[in-house]
Amino acid sequence: SPARPASPQDQGHLERMAAFEALLRKHTWFTEGSTAPGAATVFTLADGSLQRFGVDAAVQEFNCDWIAGLNARPTGRHWESFGEGLAAALDEYFGAIDR
Repeated sequence: SPARPASPQDQGHLERMAAFEALLRKHTWFTEGSTAPGAATVFTLADGSLQRFGVDAAVQEFNCDWIAGLNARPTGRHWESFGEGLAAALDEYFGAIDR
């Protein structure tokens, strides 16, 4: 799940994470979604990166038993296709963000 700012001061972070989520949906079989702003979540590495260093980060959890976006049990070829799509999503994301 994307890290959420402790305060609404960094709306840009939320916008960038929404754009990244959209790219995951475009290029991979990702369908699950992310936590809502202000949701009570466990503190993650992504939260720490954002709060301590101001660095956008995301944590993605995988279900090893079922892929909802494919309605299938995961196989090696599914993970390979996800990796290919993730590379495309990251390439498009980093090509589009304002540096």
